[in-house]
Amino acid sequence: MILDFQDFPSGSHIECDICIVGAGAAGIALALELAKTSLDIVLLESGGRFTESDTQALYDSEVVGLTHSGIHQGRHRLLGGSTVYWSGQSLPLEPIDFERRDWVPFSGWPLSRQDLDPFYRQAEAVMHLDRYEYGQDAWQRLEIKPPEFEPNKIGSLVSKYTYKSNFFETYRKRLQQLSNLRVLQHANAVQLVPNPAGKKMEEVQIRTLTGKTGTVRAATTIVCCGGIESARLLLASNQVCSTGLGNQHDLVGRFFQDHLDCYSAEIITDDPRQLQRLYSWHRRRDSFYYPKIPLAETVQREKQVLNAIGDLFFETSPDDGLFVLQSLLGKVQPSTGTARRTQLKALIRDFPGLVFNAYQYSVLRHNPVSNRSRILLRCHSEQSPNPASRITLSAEKDALGMPRAQLDWQLTDSCRETIHEFTKVVAGEFSRLGLGEVKVFDWVSKAEKQWTENIWDTYHHMGATRMADNSKTGVVDRNCQVHGVEGLYVVSSSVFPTSGSSNPTLTILALAMRLADRLKNS
Repeated sequence: MILDFQDFPSGSHIECDICIVGAGAAGIALALELAKTSLDIVLLESGGRFTESDTQALYDSEVVGLTHSGIHQGRHRLLGGSTVYWSGQSLPLEPIDFERRDWVPFSGWPLSRQDLDPFYRQAEAVMHLDRYEYGQDAWQRLEIKPPEFEPNKIGSLVSKYTYKSNFFETYRKRLQQLSNLRVLQHANAVQLVPNPAGKKMEEVQIRTLTGKTGTVRAATTIVCCGGIESARLLLASNQVCSTGLGNQHDLVGRFFQDHLDCYSAEIITDDPRQLQRLYSWHRRRDSFYYPKIPLAETVQREKQVLNAIGDLFFETSPDDGLFVLQSLLGKVQPSTGTARRTQLKALIRDFPGLVFNAYQYSVLRHNPVSNRSRILLRCHSEQSPNPASRITLSAEKDALGMPRAQLDWQLTDSCRETIHEFTKVVAGEFSRLGLGEVKVFDWVSKAEKQWTENIWDTYHHMGATRMADNSKTGVVDRNCQVHGVEGLYVVSSSVFPTSGSSNPTLTILALAMRLADRLKNS
């Protein structure tokens, strides 16, 4: 059932078996899986059914390192969390991402890809994706022959996007109907309280923005607040342990990572439709498919670089007929000041291309792309774990009285070297296969000191409560339990020791399914 904590009397005390903090992808998936048992579950959510400015303002943070837009734009406090605005991408981490790599300091998971494979399948079911396919089998499903890249240089990956990306809308009926699950809106977790020895979780203190307070007492508490907020809540939970929970070795908040995006080159070709057929969106009944250009594991090992994956971005100009048509249909933001006469000319001039795109979209089920688009190579790179890249608590407090998050995002030169190597490999393979001339941008090839000005974050917040087998190297263990605190778990991308180059949500869900399986059988 879905309730609103604002309707409860102040000082309410709630008992349950499992308390989950955060009703985003991980929180909802965990709650629904655990609700298949007789366990009594409470799912706490800071927001309500829609975005509320005062609740969203609780995310306001300080940025003291590199510019990071995702700390404000990429997080959402409402039922469903960031899935409400998420595109729904599914792509598992690669086996190498779990390994300890000698050339990547602080790398290595206490789990392997094989350990997560069964739970990746369960995660796909949560996302309503019916096939476990991301390589050659996905290309076959699309009935497209991929370019014959040298496999020791460029791999073969296709990511998938679910049609049911908004978890609250997808699962609203089940959340409302389950008798052993209580979803509490506007219930902000402000303190995780262990026993006096600091060794076992006892209760979660909650508060509304209107001043009501309460507590939730459970045998098991699972923090699913996202990659930044999970670390912030552990650090702020200092009533018993002065440095915060799980922070006996000053690791909570450290190793913050994000994926780096950039345009590293432009592709010049006499046959742009060849690339459009290969690297545009493909619609199928179960999901969208989006072919990628992954850097082969062999290159990563030989050149000692990070994992990276690319795609092609088809940049349509405002005077292009397709752009005009999409703006008239409300699919893109129209350009300001464009005269109707100019728009009409563009539609007439590009009419043959629009007819072809209609065929592409309705028959071949490819997304429309203009033949006159500028084609850019977009690189999506892993970030090397860095203890200096971290989340701490600000001296400023939010409306609930909690210290705000302060982010010092720091990168190492290995990220730039990875972007350079990836772009060089793609350029060589595109040239060899006659796919086009790849013109590498100067900032990539000349090792400029200001290279970070050409990259941006991707709202993938990872690493700040990293997983390890002991408390001296990580915050949670291989089962996502906080070291030294019985009954306290974190399920979030914040537990990732390294990030790979894949979108993190499928792996978050796999970890959630793995923990649910453990708790159901304990």
